[in-house]
Amino acid sequence: MKTDIVPATTKEHFAFIAKRFEETITLWENYKATPTSVRKRKAQLLKWSKDKNVHLTVALGPSRKTVAFNSVYISKDYSGNAYGKIVILYVLPNFRGNGIAASLKAEGETWLRSMEVTKILTEIDAKNARMLKLNKKAGFKIKSYTFERGI
Repeated sequence: MKTDIVPATTKEHFAFIAKRFEETITLWENYKATPTSVRKRKAQLLKWSKDKNVHLTVALGPSRKTVAFNSVYISKDYSGNAYGKIVILYVLPNFRGNGIAASLKAEGETWLRSMEVTKILTEIDAKNARMLKLNKKAGFKIKSYTFERGI
């Protein structure tokens, strides 16, 4: 499927990202997305968009509508070395399986290289088999496991 990946710059882009970001968190945690949480997320995204160490992009599908997004940032590890991290990558369900996530991931890596970053990290939910497969195909290696239990 033909999509264009562009920087997130419009109100529509930020509204799309904020809503889907909040919805996705509800899949990982005992969290409820609300109109207030979406507004707060949108305000956070607007701040991020001004940070030179953050890269927010959207994929535009048919009729130039936003169908996916990726957010990547640059940080430093304990040794002071820069690394990139994919915070969240999301594709609308009807558009999954068309290579959009792989394109967003590749574009994010291109941006990181342009910023002289040589390592990228990402985290996924253990139940997200599709993204696990994509990450392995893209050359990501499992570095650690996170365990959780109630107490």
